[in-house]
Formats: sequence, structure tokens, C-alpha cells
Amino acid sequence: MKPVLPAVILLALLSACRGDPVPPDTREAVAFATDPRILRGVWTAQLALGAGDPTSLTLDLTATYHSESSYTVAGRSTLAGQTSAVEGFVNGSYQHRYLQAQLSPVPAGLWLRFPDSPNVTITCPAVRQTGSDVRWTCRYLQGMAATDFTLTRGTP
Repeated sequence: MKPVLPAVILLALLSACRGDPVPPDTREAVAFATDPRILRGVWTAQLALGAGDPTSLTLDLTATYHSESSYTVAGRSTLAGQTSAVEGFVNGSYQHRYLQAQLSPVPAGLWLRFPDSPNVTITCPAVRQTGSDVRWTCRYLQGMAATDFTLTRGTP
């Protein structure tokens, strides 16, 4: 009976270590170099700042792969005729997989800051795509004032 007891204990220990199966990976991979949702190039919007006519916003951005879950953007912005530097990052969230450095997350959130205007930021929590038409739902924040707008690819 003694030789059986260690075998039973070993079997109990081994069966307890089996762990849960890994669920299938359903995250989407995006080609960083070619996907139209990647924020690079010229993007435009009309912002209703105050009671006046809408003001044009133009972003000319360069995107740089950063990690499996984000990339950075930097460039120039023009708002109401004033040009300034802009920089920020795009977060891909946890819903996407990244196969190689050439691939990037589907954008799930954008945050931009203006180094020359520390109290101004742009946040874009949602992006949607219909064919080649890509639109970001955004908010322009200046101090406590907020304006919602849609950012689209290309010149106005």
C-alpha cells in the first residue's frame, strides 16, 4: 500500500495544475503603413468655438509606431489661422492584436496636446470607418470650455 500512496498524491498534484484553456485570439490586426484609420497626413474639422461662425482646424500629422498597443503622432495644427505644434498618442485598447512592428492597433482613442498652449487638448474617444471614409468623434478642450467636432481625412 505504501508505494501506491505517493503515486496517488503525485497524480492529485498533476491534475490540479492543468489550468484553464487559453481563449482564441479575436483581436484585429491593422497594417500600420497602409490602414486609413492611422492618423497621418492631413485631417480637418470645423469647430464651433463660441457664438461665431465655425472655425477650421487642420492637423498635418506624422505617425510613429510606438508599441503593440499605441503609436505617437506629431506635427502642426492650424486653428483660426494660427499655426502651432501638436503631439500626442493613439491608444489601440486591448481589443486588437499586433503581429509585427509593421502592424498597429485599431485606433481606440486619441489624445493630442499643444506644447505652445498647455491648457488646450483634443481627445477623440471613437473612430468609425465606412469604406475609405474615416471619421473621429472628438472634443476640443480649452480650460473648462469644450467643443465637440468630427475630424476627417483630407483638406476642407
